[in-house]
Amino acid sequence: MIQVFENYPISSLNTFKDNYVTRYLVKSNNPVDIAHFIEKHSNLPYLIIGGGSNLLFTKNFEGILIIFNSYERQILLTNNDTVVLRVGASWDLDKIIEFAIDNNWGGLENLSLIPGTVGAMPVQNVGAYGVEAKDVILQVSAFDLKNKTERNFDKTSCRFTYRDSIFKHNYGRFLITAVTFRLSNNKHKFHVGYGELKKHLEKKRLSLKYIRQAIIDIRTNKLPNTNIYPNAGSFFKNPIVSKTAFLELQKMYPGIPFFKNNK
Repeated sequence: MIQVFENYPISSLNTFKDNYVTRYLVKSNNPVDIAHFIEKHSNLPYLIIGGGSNLLFTKNFEGILIIFNSYERQILLTNNDTVVLRVGASWDLDKIIEFAIDNNWGGLENLSLIPGTVGAMPVQNVGAYGVEAKDVILQVSAFDLKNKTERNFDKTSCRFTYRDSIFKHNYGRFLITAVTFRLSNNKHKFHVGYGELKKHLEKKRLSLKYIRQAIIDIRTNKLPNTNIYPNAGSFFKNPIVSKTAFLELQKMYPGIPFFKNNK
């Protein structure tokens, strides 16, 4: 099923609440229909959007905004150690994190309260507090809008690096339809070495729920509520420098925080 809206207000489609319109808004749960619509309107640019937290419109969008609707949620495997969970791209990421923790499945908790959808998560390999999407993603399912074929990308094929992936470099070609996560079912490995998080959890017995709540508290205190103050949230990238350059910086600023790049 495909829904097409003309001259659609985009204030509800992005966290800046920009007061503009898009020429077309297309919503569908069928990627083939989306590909055909794009082909029919090949003279127009198009943009696949999720939660709209990394978008800033400065004028009307004379093109096609695309929202893919897929809310599947399927357990593919479960044993004493692991849960493999396939999730439709349209789910709100934080809702899935909450669902995972309610079932005592670990791995996603450090990404709590990151805005956006599950489908947007692999595009820039989102990360926070020492955990990145690549640490929990087993497979990304996508539809190739150019060749009109379905494709499955394992972790290696995703080419994940710091805030980067194959999807970011081919943006607009691949419509992500689902993400498959590998989560821990027991013996969770907690990532709490990040300075602010470590301090927040001092003298507390570690659990998935405690870590999630600590991160929610930190993010809530640092970032304004987009429903009250329209904003794009946190979207910075840490600089990657040579070891020589870092050692020089460390001489000047002994307490400088750092993370090793293992690439």
